[in-house]
Formats: sequence, C-alpha cells, structure tokens
Amino acid sequence: DCMKKAFNMYMNIADDVYRNQIEDLELSDEMKNEILVLASEISESKMEKIHKLIKDQKLNTSNYNGSLSKLKRERDKLNEKDTSNWNASEKMPDPSARKIWGAIPGTDYTTDYNNFVESNYTAIDTMMGLLGNSIGDYHKDTATVSGVVGNTRCSSKGDSTSTIADGTDDDLKGLISFVRGLDYFDYDGDCKLNEIRKSDGKKAYLGDIFHSEMVVVGAPGADTAFTSQNQEAYWRSINGYDAWASGLQDRPERIYVGGNDGMLHSIDSKTGVEKWAFIPPFVMSKLPLVINTGLNNDLAKTKGGTNAIYGVDGSPVVHDMYFKSPYDKVEKWHTILMVPFGRGGNGFTVLDVTNPDKPLHLYTVYNNHIKNKVMVMNHLNVLSQYEYIDD
Repeated sequence: DCMKKAFNMYMNIADDVYRNQIEDLELSDEMKNEILVLASEISESKMEKIHKLIKDQKLNTSNYNGSLSKLKRERDKLNEKDTSNWNASEKMPDPSARKIWGAIPGTDYTTDYNNFVESNYTAIDTMMGLLGNSIGDYHKDTATVSGVVGNTRCSSKGDSTSTIADGTDDDLKGLISFVRGLDYFDYDGDCKLNEIRKSDGKKAYLGDIFHSEMVVVGAPGADTAFTSQNQEAYWRSINGYDAWASGLQDRPERIYVGGNDGMLHSIDSKTGVEKWAFIPPFVMSKLPLVINTGLNNDLAKTKGGTNAIYGVDGSPVVHDMYFKSPYDKVEKWHTILMVPFGRGGNGFTVLDVTNPDKPLHLYTVYNNHIKNKVMVMNHLNVLSQYEYIDD
C-alpha cells in the first residue's frame, strides 16, 4: 500500500499543475504528521524500485485508475474492517450493466439512461468530432509497413480477430467499450480486448478523480427561517419550499463527482455502487485524445495503453432553485447540479437531479477558444454555435 501511495504521490508531484497547487496548500499539523509517518515507511530501496519500474516502463503510466472509498471513523481513527465501508472502484457494475448516458443528438437518453453504447456509434462519432479530434487507427488488420507487426499484433490472436479491421470504425466502437470498462487498448498486452479491465485481480475502470471534489446530495433541507426579505430563505418561504422538500425526505443520497474518464459519476452513498455516469457533450468530444497508436506494438515492454486526459475535472455544485425549466409548464422547485469541466475544458453542464434516478440535461456551454466560438447544447440535444464578436 505504501508503494502504491508513493507512486501516486510521485506521479502527482510530477504534474506541473499539481505542483503549482501545493505551493499554496496549508497543511494542518495532523496532516503533516500523517505524511511524515507515510514517508518513514518507504525505504530508499523501495523508492529506487519505483523509479526503476517507471524507467523500464513496467508500470503503465497511462493507466490512471480512480478510487473513491468510504471508511467509518470511530473517534480518532478509522475502522477499516467495518461492514459499511466500500470502495467505489471495486463496486462498479460490469461494463455491460453500467448506465452511461449523454446529450447525443439522434438518441433519447431518457429511455434507459444508457445511450453511450456501440450500437449508437454513428451518432457518437459526430459528437466526438465537434472539436476537431479524430479517432486513431489503433488496431489494424493490414500492416502499414510490410513485415512490421505494429498495430496488427492483435489481428491474428486474442478474442477480437474477427472484428479488427483497417479504418477506424472498429476503433470508435472499441473506444466506447473502453470507456465502459473493457480492455480494448490492451493494458495487459494479451490481445483480449473484450475482457474487463482489472488491476491485481480487481476492477479498475473508474477514472482518476483529480481536482473534482465530490458533493453529497440527499433530501432537500435548505433554510426557510429569515430575518430579512433580502435573504434567499425568504424567497423559499413564500414559494412553498418546505412543502416541496417534505415530499422528498426519502430521496436517496447520492455522491456526485467528476473523473478524468470523461464522466460525472452518480454513486449510491450507502453501497458505493455507481448508479449512472454522464458524459457532457463537449467532454465527449475530447475522448479521441486518449488513443495513442504508438502504444500498440510488439517492441515496447508495455504493449498497450492510452494517453491520460483531463475529463470532468471540476467540482460539481448543487442548489435548490425555483424556476420554470424547459420541461415544465409552471415554475417549481428543482435540485440543480452545475458541473464545471475544470482543466477538462472551458465549459460546464447543468443537470436537474431532483429525481436522482431520472436526471435531466438542461444545457451545456463550451468556450471553444481555438475556433473562437461559444458552443451550446440545449435540452433538446440541439447544438448552437456563436462566433466571437470583434471589438
């Protein structure tokens, strides 16, 4: 465990963005002591081993796995054996059972909240091309150079020999399956592209949670006691907030957090099971960037892998709001989740999570500073683009 923590620290500190962040970080004495204890348990020989593994490429540094755990705290220490503890990565539904959805024109996510699937690859391809990123030809059937295996190494072995083809249609479908949790980019080098991605025998396809801070949303409970008409509590009190909130006292508690797998994850706070994951429209357009065809060859010690990207890297914010949404006929209360992309891009998504099992996409805004456009996807999955106005 210490080696894993040390490796994570090594990779994080190597990131310039992260290094800039910790310059301004104020640590409590308790946190400093915990770090010192951890450091004291890592011998110099173990650190040298970590450096050697990285240098020799025996650790796939593109395999950024996320972890979100619940541990019961008793007084001044954690009870790691409590039965209510969970690790969300290990609790992930199988790839075929996950509900992954997005605002994808030509599809209806409300049917089953699972429209990010291979059968919708044509519609998804349009979304992935919005920012000009293209799918790489990762697995090929015909060698680019005669006699050089390269990207054809899995065309004659493994479990996908019949589906690997020249061109990128197979790679687009493979990217979709990878996002869901399969090993299309062959992290373990065995050419079994339809197997579940695992590490040390455990599920390993929850993306890394880097800058995104989780928010916990249960029953509504904002204050309606006011001392001034200028307070928001007054607005709630005159618009029936208490009556609305009382009808949602049994609303399941969910954890919302962004990951660099490109998804906002909705996780059951009691069980740690992912209930659904949402891929914002313009973050979906960045997913082709994970493909690195140079990692698929027989020469490197690591024969497969992907690039790491920033996905939904911002921290979601929740608020109960009274307004007429595009799905309503009258004004009413809603629990609204605003999801900024952080370093995943200059944009944000707004979701209605009043019913956590039936979320609704209200709109997504993205500032495309490369093409000098502001791009908006509305609740009907209609894309609008607005050119910058010159001074």
